Amino acid sequence: MSNDEIKMNISSEGKINPSEEEELNKSYNYIEQRLKPQMNYYCKSSYQLQKKYHLFAVIGIIVTAIIPIFALFPTDIGDVAQYITAGLSTLSTIISGILLFTRYKEQWLQDRITLHKLEAELAKYSAESGPYHKLTPTERLNHLVQTCEKYMENEHNQWRQIMSKEK
Repeated sequence: MSNDEIKMNISSEGKINPSEEEELNKSYNYIEQRLKPQMNYYCKSSYQLQKKYHLFAVIGIIVTAIIPIFALFPTDIGDVAQYITAGLSTLSTIISGILLFTRYKEQWLQDRITLHKLEAELAKYSAESGPYHKLTPTERLNHLVQTCEKYMENEHNQWRQIMSKEK
């Protein structure tokens, strides 16, 4: 909804005084300038982390599955097969370490959860339902900001906890 549409809704209802209209304009700015960019960040971040996790996991599975094949090669090419087996085993260990160290899966899931919480909160705010029902525009905005910022702060704290597990 654009700023002009908000103003049209306000004037057609005739219930909101000018100071509350200013508050609605602030809510529009919060949503457009803070909330939506953060939601876009969480969406892109979770997608990229998911892709990285799946890429490393699939490569790791394939490499690990190939190792027994080379271990069964006849002894006449045994030296080459031993080197290939050792190389694949090393690669498999490196991939497992990368997945463990980077914690792509935990980060991806945390970003996705935060995104869904923010989307749900914005939907309740827009529909004036749940905790936003029967609140003034100022109260609605304050509740939206406090709730969304709490979600984002919690996500950041959980991210720090995930990353501190490495130490």
